[in-house]
Amino acid sequence: MKEIFLDNYMKMIIKNNPTFTQEQLEKMKYGIEGIYLTVTKLVVIILLGILLGILKEILLLLLFYNFLRFFGFGYHAKNSLECLIFSTTFFVLLPFLVAKRLLVLDYNWLLVVLCLINFCLFAPSDTKKRPMINKKKKLVRKCCVLFVGLIYSILVFNTNYELSSLLILAMVIESIMVNPLIYKLTGQPYGNYKNYTVKN
Repeated sequence: MKEIFLDNYMKMIIKNNPTFTQEQLEKMKYGIEGIYLTVTKLVVIILLGILLGILKEILLLLLFYNFLRFFGFGYHAKNSLECLIFSTTFFVLLPFLVAKRLLVLDYNWLLVVLCLINFCLFAPSDTKKRPMINKKKKLVRKCCVLFVGLIYSILVFNTNYELSSLLILAMVIESIMVNPLIYKLTGQPYGNYKNYTVKN
């Protein structure tokens, strides 16, 4: 379904913009693919949230996570099925466990410290399709994700069980997504900027 949508959309783009270079077309395809995956994934997640009665928890976790993700980037699934498996596990199962109080996160301070160390070492994390070759932009993004992480860390110890758990989960998920181990386990290349001339 995704490939049919992308093929038809790109044919329309090429027809209406014959002067676009191959690089411009690839960037456009990458962006459209991202939008398609995000929308279809969100529809599934929201429907599950409504059915399970945990829509509020799901939306909060998505908000907290995506704010970190905006600065830290990280791993992208290889295909739609893998993306859906990751998404439903992280954004449906975990909020469900929090809502039903079946997930008790002990040693919050240790989880927070480990996440911040992870951000410091590995964020922002690039992908093959989106290598991070600008050193200054990488540094700015690293500082931003650490700042957001610190704000979340303070809130963890000053909010109720539900918000505290969702904030920690957002940090843990983003820590997983920027860590080289997830790239290795899924057979995706890590440190893709090394294949390009590094820009200041």
